Amino acid sequence: MCHIWDKFNLLLAPAHTSGYYEETIDYLGIIPSSKISITPNIESVEGTSNTRLFIRTSDSLVTLAGLPYIESSEYYATNFQYLQYKVLVEGAKSGT
Repeated sequence: MCHIWDKFNLLLAPAHTSGYYEETIDYLGIIPSSKISITPNIESVEGTSNTRLFIRTSDSLVTLAGLPYIESSEYYATNFQYLQYKVLVEGAKSGT
């Protein structure tokens, strides 16, 4: 089990499979350029798991879903209005 702290507390309990949290942010206008850093506060409650971070940006919400994710906690983006990030927690394994 993992807690992910964002604007509120999320609890992911992926067991032996995987689970994810995804959020889309609309900046209400085009951002010419910016370094994006995703730094979630993740606490493993039970066992161990693998956490992966993904980022994608677009100037259009319509095209955002069709774009590939970049697997990274940091990304330099240009000319975007929408930022979407995903925190993927894979395969929690019990420590006992």
